Amino acid sequence: MECQPKIDVRHIGEEGHAVVVVDNFARYPERWRADALQADYQPLGDYYPGRRAHVHQAYFADVGPLLGTIFRNVFGCQEKMSVDRALYSVVSTPPERLSLVT
Repeated sequence: MECQPKIDVRHIGEEGHAVVVVDNFARYPERWRADALQADYQPLGDYYPGRRAHVHQAYFADVGPLLGTIFRNVFGCQEKMSVDRALYSVVSTPPERLSLVT
């Protein structure tokens, strides 16, 4: 089932900085949920308290146009934009094993 995004632009703080809240961000959430369930989660980097998996490249075709619209219309970006990676992430480190980065 295809979802239609709902974009809500809010202005916060004394400066009125724009914050964008998007409901139904991905058009095909079931596709990405199934992809996440089948992903090969591994430790990726030192600073995330769990395992991660790379998101399938097709995800960018799903969410890229929406992100482009938001960046152009809300933030006034006119430069070429690209997303170079996205990750599924699962926090799996027990609290007692967490520490600050030193």
